[in-house]
Amino acid sequence: MIKFFHNGQEIEKIDFDITEVGTSNVLTLGIKNEYSHRIRILYPQSSDPEVKIISIPEALNPQEQQEMTITFEPSIFRRTPLELSNIGFRVVM
Repeated sequence: MIKFFHNGQEIEKIDFDITEVGTSNVLTLGIKNEYSHRIRILYPQSSDPEVKIISIPEALNPQEQQEMTITFEPSIFRRTPLELSNIGFRVVM
């Protein structure tokens, strides 16, 4: 299982606070490998066109936590909150 953290707390949803239209907000999250095997993270992507993954570790050892960075630049047409399910990648053990 992969878990995400912000300010030391496990999160299920990403909170970029208030991000004004036409600006961007950068967020650094912890990403932790809870599997008992080393994993590789392949093809990081966001299904949300207003979210970009800037950096993510290529691999994590068991119980290792590293940082990932994402940006959010909302448009005036956005109506739904941003959720972790919008960010995906392939995990290979």
